[in-house]
Amino acid sequence: MPHKDPAVRKAYERARYLRNPKLQIVNTRNWRARHPEKKRLYKANRRARKHNAVIERISLSTLYMRDSKTCSICHKHVYLKDASIDHIIPLSRGGSHTYKNCVLTHYLCNVKKGYRRIPPQQLRLF
Repeated sequence: MPHKDPAVRKAYERARYLRNPKLQIVNTRNWRARHPEKKRLYKANRRARKHNAVIERISLSTLYMRDSKTCSICHKHVYLKDASIDHIIPLSRGGSHTYKNCVLTHYLCNVKKGYRRIPPQQLRLF
C-alpha cells in the first residue's frame, strides 16, 4: 500500500483497476468465493431496498440455528452451504426483510416455491 490515508489509498486502488480492468473482475470473484454469506446478504438487502421494505440485518447462520437446521418447506435437514433465506410474505407482495418474516430453506426448495404462493406450512409460522 502506498499510503495509510483512506482517501489516498482509494484513489490508488481506483487508478490500479483502471489500468487493469480484469484485475477487478478477478478480485471480485475471489471475494465472492471467500464470503458467500455476505454476498447473499448483500443481494437480499438490495432486493429489499428496491421494494421499499423494512430492512433488518439478517444472518443466515442465525436463521440456521434458530430454525434447527430444518427446511421450512420440505422439513428436511439443511446444510449451511445449501441454505437460503425465504420470505414468508414475499418482498414483492409487501413483506419485510426481518427475522419475523424470514425462514431457512434449501436453495432449490426456495427457487421452486418462487414468489407466487405462500405454502400453508409457512402461514403457521405467523
